[in-house]
Amino acid sequence: MNFPIYLHVGRLSLADILEYRVDNIIRIGRYVLTISFALFLWIAIGTETTITEINIQELISYYVAAMIIYGTSNYHLDYIERDIRLGYMSKYLTKPVSAFWYYFAHQGTVALYDVIVKSILFLPFLAVMSSFSVTLLLKMSIVTLLLIVTFATTFSLYYCFSSLAFWFQQVDSLRMTLLFLGRYLSGMIIPFYFFPEWAQKLLWWSPFPHYAYTPIGLLQNRVSIESALQGLFILSCWGVLFYFTSRYIWRYATHAYEGTGI
Repeated sequence: MNFPIYLHVGRLSLADILEYRVDNIIRIGRYVLTISFALFLWIAIGTETTITEINIQELISYYVAAMIIYGTSNYHLDYIERDIRLGYMSKYLTKPVSAFWYYFAHQGTVALYDVIVKSILFLPFLAVMSSFSVTLLLKMSIVTLLLIVTFATTFSLYYCFSSLAFWFQQVDSLRMTLLFLGRYLSGMIIPFYFFPEWAQKLLWWSPFPHYAYTPIGLLQNRVSIESALQGLFILSCWGVLFYFTSRYIWRYATHAYEGTGI
């Protein structure tokens, strides 16, 4: 792998983000509103009921953290599908550049920028929330690893579905279904600890709760360090599976592309 090439892709992506910063601000604002609506809903439920599981301060810190990490698992790869349909794949067949890592570098830069901007905006707020232990270096290190692996895992998964554009005219509905499913099962919209106990145990072995609940729960002392490390391992295993699946689909598709020019 030629790292300087993909670092250059990242720099170009960052320059593009800064050039079209108004569009980026609108996109970040849209995500913040999505999480805010869920927060206000649960605050309303908490003030109107006597459910002991609902702690308003904890809910606020939970959803603010969800806003910060939202971009590591919620994004769209429709531009990959567009490139496939328009025949732009040829450049990856004639140049020593991997399409997977090219798109990975681009989307990774967008996700990193998203997290940094929202961290600057919201981390000072989280620092004063008593339920968070943001000063613990070990926990923050595990959270950072979880977010990196989350992005790599979701990118590989979405890449699998976007690659189906070699055979199908429209695959965005499949990808969007998976995206919305991940939002809910990860605890991004509904806190994971509100799920039935049987569902929590079953979903724990899937990648979804480790997108959001595991890192947030670790900081809120709902998830132990041992459980967080187990979640990191589970997520990494899914990530490896999705990565090799995406590479197989892409290799098979590009062979057909080279042979028939679809």
